[in-house]
Amino acid sequence: MTGDPLRSALAELARRLQASGIELIVCGGYGLVLRAEQLTRTGRAPRYGFTPKFRSTSDLDCFLGVEIITDADKMKAIATALTELGYRPVEPFWTFERNVAGRDDSVHIDLLAADVPENLAHLMRSKDGRRIRPKAFGELHARKTREAVTVARDGERVDVSSDERAVFVVVPHPVSFILMKLFAFRDRWEKEDLEEKRDAPYHAFDILMTLATMSANEWDRALELLHEEEVLAIAAEAREIVRELFGDVRSPGTASLLKYAREREAVRLSRQELEMFVRDLADLMAP
Repeated sequence: MTGDPLRSALAELARRLQASGIELIVCGGYGLVLRAEQLTRTGRAPRYGFTPKFRSTSDLDCFLGVEIITDADKMKAIATALTELGYRPVEPFWTFERNVAGRDDSVHIDLLAADVPENLAHLMRSKDGRRIRPKAFGELHARKTREAVTVARDGERVDVSSDERAVFVVVPHPVSFILMKLFAFRDRWEKEDLEEKRDAPYHAFDILMTLATMSANEWDRALELLHEEEVLAIAAEAREIVRELFGDVRSPGTASLLKYAREREAVRLSRQELEMFVRDLADLMAP
Protein backbone atom coordinates (compact mmCIF):
# COMPACT_ATOMS: atom_id res chain seq x y z
CA MET A 1 0.00 0.00 0.00
CA THR A 2 1.21 3.53 -0.81
CA GLY A 3 0.07 7.02 0.09
CA ASP A 4 -2.48 6.95 2.89
CA PRO A 5 -2.47 3.37 4.26
CA LEU A 6 -5.76 3.86 6.13
CA ARG A 7 -7.56 4.98 3.00
CA SER A 8 -6.09 2.13 0.98
CA ALA A 9 -7.09 -0.38 3.64
CA LEU A 10 -10.60 1.07 3.92
CA ALA A 11 -11.13 1.06 0.14
CA GLU A 12 -9.88 -2.51 -0.09
CA LEU A 13 -12.22 -3.74 2.65
CA ALA A 14 -15.18 -1.72 1.38
CA ARG A 15 -14.73 -3.08 -2.14
CA ARG A 16 -14.55 -6.64 -0.80
CA LEU A 17 -17.81 -6.12 1.13
CA GLN A 18 -19.70 -4.51 -1.77
CA ALA A 19 -20.52 -7.92 -3.18
CA SER A 20 -22.36 -8.81 0.04
CA GLY A 21 -24.39 -5.60 0.05
CA ILE A 22 -22.47 -4.17 3.00
CA GLU A 23 -21.62 -0.49 3.23
CA LEU A 24 -19.49 0.49 6.21
CA ILE A 25 -20.12 3.57 8.32
CA VAL A 26 -16.78 5.18 9.21
CA CYS A 27 -16.71 6.99 12.56
CA GLY A 28 -13.87 8.19 14.78
CA GLY A 29 -10.93 10.31 13.69
CA TYR A 30 -10.74 8.94 10.17
CA GLY A 31 -14.44 9.58 9.59
CA LEU A 32 -13.71 13.22 10.39
CA VAL A 33 -10.79 13.20 7.95
CA LEU A 34 -13.14 11.98 5.19
CA ARG A 35 -15.65 14.66 6.17
CA ALA A 36 -12.97 17.34 5.87
CA GLU A 37 -12.09 16.10 2.39
CA GLN A 38 -15.72 16.44 1.31
CA LEU A 39 -15.83 20.00 2.62
CA THR A 40 -12.70 20.86 0.64
CA ARG A 41 -14.22 19.43 -2.54
CA THR A 42 -17.43 21.44 -2.16
CA GLY A 43 -15.65 24.63 -1.12
CA ARG A 44 -17.90 25.18 1.89
CA ALA A 45 -16.84 28.05 4.16
CA PRO A 46 -16.12 27.05 7.77
CA ARG A 47 -18.47 28.17 10.54
CA TYR A 48 -15.67 29.90 12.48
CA GLY A 49 -12.83 32.12 11.31
CA PHE A 50 -10.21 29.38 11.01
CA THR A 51 -9.74 26.54 8.55
CA PRO A 52 -10.74 23.26 10.25
CA LYS A 53 -7.87 20.85 10.72
CA PHE A 54 -8.48 17.31 11.88
CA ARG A 55 -5.88 15.42 13.86
CA SER A 56 -4.10 12.38 12.45
CA THR A 57 -5.31 8.95 13.43
CA SER A 58 -3.99 5.41 13.25
CA ASP A 59 -7.15 3.33 13.17
CA LEU A 60 -10.49 2.83 11.44
CA ASP A 61 -13.66 2.82 13.53
CA CYS A 62 -16.21 0.95 11.44
CA PHE A 63 -19.78 1.10 12.63
CA LEU A 64 -22.11 -1.80 11.79
CA GLY A 65 -25.73 -0.79 11.33
CA VAL A 66 -28.67 -2.79 12.70
CA GLU A 67 -29.20 -4.48 9.34
CA ILE A 68 -25.64 -5.85 9.55
CA ILE A 69 -25.13 -6.65 13.24
CA THR A 70 -28.37 -8.69 13.31
CA ASP A 71 -27.56 -10.61 10.11
CA ALA A 72 -25.34 -13.66 10.68
CA ASP A 73 -24.56 -14.00 6.96
CA LYS A 74 -23.33 -10.41 6.68
CA MET A 75 -21.26 -10.74 9.84
CA LYS A 76 -19.73 -13.89 8.42
CA ALA A 77 -18.93 -12.03 5.18
CA ILE A 78 -17.08 -9.35 7.16
CA ALA A 79 -15.14 -11.95 9.16
CA THR A 80 -14.17 -13.74 5.95
CA ALA A 81 -13.05 -10.50 4.28
CA LEU A 82 -10.89 -9.52 7.25
CA THR A 83 -9.23 -12.94 7.29
CA GLU A 84 -8.62 -12.99 3.54
CA LEU A 85 -7.13 -9.48 3.69
CA GLY A 86 -4.62 -10.59 6.31
CA TYR A 87 -6.10 -9.04 9.46
CA ARG A 88 -5.56 -10.79 12.78
CA PRO A 89 -7.64 -10.31 15.91
CA VAL A 90 -6.03 -8.18 18.61
CA GLU A 91 -9.01 -8.30 20.93
CA PRO A 92 -11.23 -11.13 19.73
CA PHE A 93 -13.41 -10.64 17.94
CA TRP A 94 -13.88 -6.91 17.36
CA THR A 95 -10.40 -5.33 17.07
CA PHE A 96 -8.16 -6.34 14.16
CA GLU A 97 -4.84 -5.26 12.70
CA ARG A 98 -2.42 -5.99 9.88
CA ASN A 99 1.03 -4.70 9.06
CA VAL A 100 1.53 -2.15 6.31
CA ALA A 101 3.83 -3.48 3.61
CA GLY A 102 7.16 -1.65 3.52
CA ARG A 103 6.42 0.36 6.67
CA ASP A 104 6.86 -0.07 10.40
CA ASP A 105 3.25 0.74 11.33
CA SER A 106 -0.01 -1.20 11.07
CA VAL A 107 -3.67 -0.63 10.28
CA HIS A 108 -6.16 -1.15 13.12
CA ILE A 109 -9.87 -1.76 12.62
CA ASP A 110 -12.41 -1.53 15.43
CA LEU A 111 -15.98 -2.72 14.91
CA LEU A 112 -18.76 -0.86 16.73
CA ALA A 113 -22.56 -1.01 16.90
CA ALA A 114 -25.39 0.69 18.76
CA ASP A 115 -27.96 -1.20 20.80
CA VAL A 116 -30.48 -3.01 18.60
CA PRO A 117 -34.22 -2.29 18.92
CA GLU A 118 -36.15 -4.40 21.43
CA ASN A 119 -38.02 -6.24 18.68
CA LEU A 120 -34.68 -7.60 17.39
CA ALA A 121 -33.06 -8.34 20.75
CA HIS A 122 -33.99 -12.04 20.48
CA LEU A 123 -31.52 -12.36 17.58
CA MET A 124 -28.57 -11.09 19.61
CA ARG A 125 -26.11 -12.12 22.28
CA SER A 126 -24.16 -9.73 24.47
CA LYS A 127 -20.75 -10.70 25.81
CA ASP A 128 -19.46 -9.08 29.03
CA GLY A 129 -21.85 -6.17 28.54
CA ARG A 130 -19.45 -4.50 26.09
CA ARG A 131 -19.88 -6.51 22.91
CA ILE A 132 -22.81 -7.76 20.87
CA ARG A 133 -23.15 -10.30 18.09
CA PRO A 134 -25.87 -12.31 16.37
CA LYS A 135 -26.75 -15.59 18.08
CA ALA A 136 -26.27 -17.45 14.82
CA PHE A 137 -22.63 -16.39 14.33
CA GLY A 138 -20.15 -16.01 17.15
CA GLU A 139 -16.85 -15.31 15.37
CA LEU A 140 -17.32 -11.56 14.96
CA HIS A 141 -18.47 -9.05 17.57
CA ALA A 142 -18.97 -5.30 17.74
CA ARG A 143 -18.33 -3.03 20.68
CA LYS A 144 -21.64 -1.74 21.99
CA THR A 145 -21.71 2.04 21.69
CA ARG A 146 -25.04 3.23 23.04
CA GLU A 147 -24.29 6.92 22.38
CA ALA A 148 -24.11 6.11 18.66
CA VAL A 149 -27.88 6.17 18.52
CA THR A 150 -28.00 8.51 15.47
CA VAL A 151 -24.96 7.20 13.63
CA ALA A 152 -26.90 5.33 10.94
CA ARG A 153 -29.07 8.38 10.21
CA ASP A 154 -28.50 11.05 7.57
CA GLY A 155 -24.95 10.06 6.73
CA GLU A 156 -23.08 11.08 3.58
CA ARG A 157 -21.76 8.55 1.09
CA VAL A 158 -18.10 9.14 0.24
CA ASP A 159 -16.07 7.52 -2.53
CA VAL A 160 -12.79 6.29 -1.02
CA SER A 161 -11.37 4.70 -4.17
CA SER A 162 -8.12 5.84 -5.72
CA ASP A 163 -9.13 4.91 -9.27
CA GLU A 164 -12.19 5.06 -11.53
CA ARG A 165 -13.89 2.11 -9.79
CA ALA A 166 -15.93 3.93 -7.16
CA VAL A 167 -16.34 2.31 -3.75
CA PHE A 168 -18.41 4.03 -1.09
CA VAL A 169 -18.49 4.24 2.67
CA VAL A 170 -20.80 6.38 4.79
CA VAL A 171 -19.65 9.28 6.97
CA PRO A 172 -22.17 10.00 9.75
CA HIS A 173 -24.03 13.24 10.29
CA PRO A 174 -21.91 15.63 12.40
CA VAL A 175 -24.29 15.40 15.37
CA SER A 176 -23.33 11.72 15.66
CA PHE A 177 -19.65 12.65 15.91
CA ILE A 178 -20.46 15.26 18.57
CA LEU A 179 -22.45 12.81 20.70
CA MET A 180 -19.77 10.12 20.52
CA LYS A 181 -16.95 12.57 21.17
CA LEU A 182 -18.74 14.08 24.20
CA PHE A 183 -19.05 10.65 25.78
CA ALA A 184 -15.47 9.75 24.83
CA PHE A 185 -14.16 12.94 26.43
CA ARG A 186 -16.15 12.38 29.62
CA ASP A 187 -15.03 8.76 29.87
CA ARG A 188 -11.35 9.67 29.38
CA TRP A 189 -11.48 12.70 31.66
CA GLU A 190 -12.83 10.60 34.54
CA LYS A 191 -10.09 7.98 34.24
CA GLU A 192 -7.59 7.74 37.08
CA ASP A 193 -4.99 6.29 34.73
CA LEU A 194 -3.01 9.29 33.43
CA GLU A 195 -2.22 7.60 30.11
CA GLU A 196 -5.92 7.19 29.33
CA LYS A 197 -6.76 10.64 30.70
CA ARG A 198 -4.20 12.13 28.32
CA ASP A 199 -6.40 11.14 25.37
CA ALA A 200 -9.30 13.33 26.54
CA PRO A 201 -8.19 16.58 24.78
CA TYR A 202 -8.17 14.81 21.39
CA HIS A 203 -11.90 14.25 21.67
CA ALA A 204 -12.58 17.81 22.82
CA PHE A 205 -10.64 19.12 19.82
CA ASP A 206 -12.66 16.87 17.49
CA ILE A 207 -15.88 18.38 18.87
CA LEU A 208 -14.61 21.86 18.03
CA MET A 209 -13.62 20.82 14.51
CA THR A 210 -16.97 19.11 13.92
CA LEU A 211 -18.92 22.18 15.02
CA ALA A 212 -16.69 24.33 12.83
CA THR A 213 -17.70 22.37 9.73
CA MET A 214 -21.48 22.24 10.25
CA SER A 215 -23.63 23.83 7.59
CA ALA A 216 -26.91 25.57 8.40
CA ASN A 217 -28.86 22.59 7.03
CA GLU A 218 -26.80 20.16 9.14
CA TRP A 219 -27.41 22.30 12.22
CA ASP A 220 -31.19 22.28 11.66
CA ARG A 221 -31.22 18.54 11.08
CA ALA A 222 -29.11 17.99 14.22
CA LEU A 223 -31.74 19.76 16.30
CA GLU A 224 -34.42 17.50 14.83
CA LEU A 225 -32.43 14.32 15.49
CA LEU A 226 -31.63 15.28 19.10
CA HIS A 227 -35.33 15.69 19.85
CA GLU A 228 -36.50 12.38 18.41
CA GLU A 229 -37.89 10.02 21.02
CA GLU A 230 -35.27 7.28 20.74
CA VAL A 231 -32.48 9.88 21.12
CA LEU A 232 -33.84 11.81 24.12
CA ALA A 233 -32.12 9.80 26.87
CA ILE A 234 -28.68 10.00 25.22
CA ALA A 235 -29.21 13.69 24.40
CA ALA A 236 -30.07 14.40 28.05
CA GLU A 237 -26.86 12.69 29.22
CA ALA A 238 -24.83 14.56 26.59
CA ARG A 239 -26.40 17.81 27.80
CA GLU A 240 -25.09 17.12 31.30
CA ILE A 241 -21.60 16.48 29.91
CA VAL A 242 -21.75 19.84 28.13
CA ARG A 243 -22.97 21.62 31.27
CA GLU A 244 -20.30 20.10 33.53
CA LEU A 245 -17.29 19.98 31.22
CA PHE A 246 -17.91 22.60 28.48
CA GLY A 247 -20.01 25.16 30.36
CA ASP A 248 -17.68 28.11 29.80
CA VAL A 249 -14.21 28.93 28.49
CA ARG A 250 -12.59 27.81 31.77
CA SER A 251 -14.36 24.44 31.98
CA PRO A 252 -12.16 21.31 31.70
CA GLY A 253 -13.27 20.39 28.19
CA THR A 254 -12.92 23.88 26.74
CA ALA A 255 -9.60 24.53 28.47
CA SER A 256 -8.16 21.19 27.34
CA LEU A 257 -9.06 21.71 23.69
CA LEU A 258 -7.51 25.19 23.78
CA LYS A 259 -4.32 23.78 25.32
CA TYR A 260 -4.26 21.00 22.72
CA ALA A 261 -4.72 23.48 19.84
CA ARG A 262 -1.87 25.66 21.12
CA GLU A 263 0.57 22.84 21.83
CA ARG A 264 -0.02 21.13 18.49
CA GLU A 265 -0.24 24.43 16.62
CA ALA A 266 -3.40 23.02 15.11
CA VAL A 267 -5.46 26.23 14.87
CA ARG A 268 -5.28 29.75 16.30
CA LEU A 269 -8.37 30.24 18.45
CA SER A 270 -9.43 33.72 19.48
CA ARG A 271 -11.30 34.35 22.71
CA GLN A 272 -14.35 35.24 20.61
CA GLU A 273 -14.20 31.93 18.73
CA LEU A 274 -13.81 29.99 21.96
CA GLU A 275 -16.85 31.75 23.40
CA MET A 276 -18.75 31.03 20.20
CA PHE A 277 -17.85 27.35 20.52
CA VAL A 278 -19.19 27.22 24.10
CA ARG A 279 -22.38 29.01 23.05
CA ASP A 280 -22.91 26.83 19.97
CA LEU A 281 -22.44 23.61 21.92
CA ALA A 282 -24.90 24.78 24.60
CA ASP A 283 -27.44 25.88 21.97
CA LEU A 284 -27.14 22.62 20.05
CA MET A 285 -27.71 20.49 23.16
CA ALA A 286 -30.43 22.71 24.66
CA PRO A 287 -33.59 20.82 25.73
